[in-house]
Amino acid sequence: MAPDPISRQTARQSTWHEVCQAYHFVERADLTVVHEHMPPGTAGNPHSHQARASSSTSWPGRAR
Repeated sequence: MAPDPISRQTARQSTWHEVCQAYHFVERADLTVVHEHMPPGTAGNPHSHQARASSSTSWPGRAR
């Protein structure tokens, strides 16, 4: 049986930089999928993760 679908409404949520949101869709030892929302005018800090592979996607908006 397939797991229940997940969405931003049902995913675990966290906040960073006080206004940025993260929605944790998949949290496994071998795979993590997180959707991050950054309001206009915010910026992330350069950082890295301990992972074998990494992928990121930018959705429509304006990068600084």
